Amino acid sequence: MKQYFILMTICTFSILFSGCGKKEKTPDDRITVDKTELNFTAGVTSLEFNIETAVEWHVDAAGIEHAFGVDAAIVNDFTVAPSSGTGNAKVTVTLNNRELTESYEIELKIIAGKNTETVKLKAAAN
Repeated sequence: MKQYFILMTICTFSILFSGCGKKEKTPDDRITVDKTELNFTAGVTSLEFNIETAVEWHVDAAGIEHAFGVDAAIVNDFTVAPSSGTGNAKVTVTLNNRELTESYEIELKIIAGKNTETVKLKAAAN
């Protein structure tokens, strides 16, 4: 009887603690973007990229300002919409100032949980 109790105790702890340790990435944790760079050449004012994920995500960047009341954000002379969501999305980046006096290279970070993808925005001065 004592051996049976010890065996059951070991089995119980094995089952309880088998899930502990480093968490493996599951398909639900992943985030991917279909473009890693958007290059605004002369005459181009709007470009898009796609996000593929099953989780909640948001866009971040140095100097980002999230618009009040709409799902968009402004980064320097660019508007990013939508700037957050859940699941797959098409994101549009619009160049607001067609007469750029300086060149830009900005990194947008698309964050989903602990995972991040980066999309670079490039625009040359006119």
